[in-house]
Amino acid sequence: MAITLSMDDREFRQAMAEAEKATGKTTVVILREQMALWVSDLVKKTVDRKGQKHQADRITADTKKIIAPINLPAALDAWQKAFDESGKSEIYRTNKRGQTFKLSKENRNKVVTDASVVKSFHRANRDSRGRVKGKERAENEWYPGCILVSERLFNKHLRELKRHIGKTKSGWIAGVNMFKAKVQGMVTRNAEFGYRYSSAGDTLKADSISGYAFAENKVPWIRDVDRMMDVTLNTRVKDLRTGKYIARWAKAMKAQKVSV
Repeated sequence: MAITLSMDDREFRQAMAEAEKATGKTTVVILREQMALWVSDLVKKTVDRKGQKHQADRITADTKKIIAPINLPAALDAWQKAFDESGKSEIYRTNKRGQTFKLSKENRNKVVTDASVVKSFHRANRDSRGRVKGKERAENEWYPGCILVSERLFNKHLRELKRHIGKTKSGWIAGVNMFKAKVQGMVTRNAEFGYRYSSAGDTLKADSISGYAFAENKVPWIRDVDRMMDVTLNTRVKDLRTGKYIARWAKAMKAQKVSV
C-alpha cells in the first residue's frame, strides 16, 4: 500500500492562515516549511517491515549460524594453555552455548582476519532471500560449515549488513530532498532503493496559494497509513497553534537583527 502526503486539510490551512497573520509570512512560505517538518515526522513514524529491532536481531542470529565470533586474544591464550596442560595435539572445548567442539593445533589457526573473505563466505551461503542456508554445528567438531572471526571483525561485518535497515523509510527520499527535511542517516543510505518508490512535487506560486505540494511513499509493504497520517497532521496543526512555530520565527528574526 502506498501513502500519499498532500497538504490540503481544512484545519491545517486555517492554522496556516493564523500563522501568516501572526508572522507576516506568506502562506506558501509557511506551507513549504511545514512540508519539510511533515516529511520528517512521517519518516520517524514509518516502521520497517517487522520493525527495525526485529530486523537487526534476526540478522545477528542468522549470521551467527555460519560465522562464529570469538574474543581472539583470550581464546588463543586459553587454547595454548589447554594444549600445554593436556600434552595432546587434539583437545575438546565447550563454548558459552554449551556446544562442544574438537580443536587441534592445526585448525586453531583457521581464524579469518580478512573482511573480504568473511563477506564472500557469507554471500555464498545465503539464499535468494538473503537468509543463511540451513546449517547446524555438529557436536564434537570444529564449527562445521562455519568460519571463526574476531569479535571486532564480526561486529564490523554486522554493521555493514544492517545498513539496509530503513528501506521503508527511504520511500520518502524524494520528499526529503524536495523540501530539505532533516532525517535519519538510514534514509539517505538507502536512497537508491527509495527512489524506486518515491515521488514529490511542488508547483506552488510565490504570489498565491495556487498549485500544490506533495510527497509520496510507494514502498509496497508500508503499513499503519491512517495512524501515521492522523498523528503527523495533528502534530503540524499543534506546531502552528501552540506557539512553537511563532517562537521559532521570533528567534530567527532576533538572530537576523543581531547579525545585521
